[in-house]
Amino acid sequence: MSWALMLHPDGLECDTFVTHAWSEGVFEFLTKIRQMRPWRARHLYICFLANPQNADISKLLSKNPMDSPFADALLIARHFLVVPNHAVSIYTRLWCVFEIHLAMSHGHHIVIPTKPKKRWIVPEVVGGILVLAVSFLVFQAPWGLVNIITDKCLFRDIQLGHSMLVPMSVLLRHRMPCTSPRSVSWMILVFVSLAVSLHIKKHSDANSMSEYVRSLKASHNQCMIPHLLFVLAGFRFAWRVHADRVRDREADLLECETVEKASCSNADDESRIKDAIRGVEKTIDDTILMVQRIGWWSPAVEANQQLGVHVDRLADGIFPEILSGGCCYWVLAVRNVFLFISDGWREGVGWESVLLGMLLTNALCFAVVCYVREYSILAIDTLASTGAITHVAKNVLLLARKQTNLIAHFYIIVVVVAFAQVLRSIRKVWACADESIRRNAISNEAYGLDSSSDDDSDSTPSASDQPVKGFDGALQG
Repeated sequence: MSWALMLHPDGLECDTFVTHAWSEGVFEFLTKIRQMRPWRARHLYICFLANPQNADISKLLSKNPMDSPFADALLIARHFLVVPNHAVSIYTRLWCVFEIHLAMSHGHHIVIPTKPKKRWIVPEVVGGILVLAVSFLVFQAPWGLVNIITDKCLFRDIQLGHSMLVPMSVLLRHRMPCTSPRSVSWMILVFVSLAVSLHIKKHSDANSMSEYVRSLKASHNQCMIPHLLFVLAGFRFAWRVHADRVRDREADLLECETVEKASCSNADDESRIKDAIRGVEKTIDDTILMVQRIGWWSPAVEANQQLGVHVDRLADGIFPEILSGGCCYWVLAVRNVFLFISDGWREGVGWESVLLGMLLTNALCFAVVCYVREYSILAIDTLASTGAITHVAKNVLLLARKQTNLIAHFYIIVVVVAFAQVLRSIRKVWACADESIRRNAISNEAYGLDSSSDDDSDSTPSASDQPVKGFDGALQG
């Protein structure tokens, strides 16, 4: 009997499968599990805990690999965790190749460790604060650099400076990944510092804190909400610097020439597994390379590539701040259309109505994103970029200082075109997601029919998070 079944005689339905090569130390193994375990995962299948290692394990494996405990567990699991080690690439071991082949067939989410250690973030935070402080002092210096900027260039309209600096700098970094993310992150902080300086200049007439707070309640300051969300996204890039560092280090440990050269300690197992993966070796190699490059794989990767999303952009995944900021910008765009049509800039729209619209829009968008997950990357980027563009367009048009019908109609055209782009991206994303999900469902149904004919399928063991914790505690004790 396995250790997992000793603790849970009835077994547990695993939602996460862990693949490894038996060459790592147990502390390395547990550390990496903690670095990549999905927050929704409750029960993990770990072969050395779930299989009866003190029995004749060859009896479980001396048949069709599709009838093995690994195949049964992968039929149920949703997440697939790859545990590299410093001794050997796990994809020189044929069983690991077979496991990732099944994970691909079922459309599982495949990940390697990318979570950096918390202490690594401290230098980034300190460096970011120093950049922010020094640039702010330069802008606020006695010689009046902010005054020079506002007098000599387009930023003489302070509201326009606000709307361009923060969202555009963040979106450029987000949509066009670069080879020096730390430098770009610091550049974003410089832009944030300039935007803060412009904000201070705009409210320099306030004689007290209460007067300043009252001035913030003006409707034109409602754009501060998405601005702050984009600033938070800019700070998140500091975390991505070290996440990329961890990913690159773990990716090097997976390096292998091709899975065709993988081997197995048992000649019969090797023959059966090679028959099972025959013809898809190149696809498995490509998937492993993608995992090495961006840290994860799912059918959404191929869908996003078909949609034209840059591969390196996929490494960042979904930024909630970018999604929320884009939703807020679009609520402001609807507000602006209403104000342009009604010529109601003097009265504006109350904070209560705008905040309610932002909350409802965010709730709807986050619900959709939770359903389609990584398929939504293109739609999120389009939503955020077009929302920011409409906000910049509003401030550019207001430079005319006259609410003419021509300006109102031009702004409405800009919003309609941007909204058409959003709808187009949503339609493309939804079609790709629907096709991929349907294809995975058909694949799972086919594998499920095969596995249901196995008389021993009800004896498949599973491991849970409790055995992992207990194992760790036993070692530490």
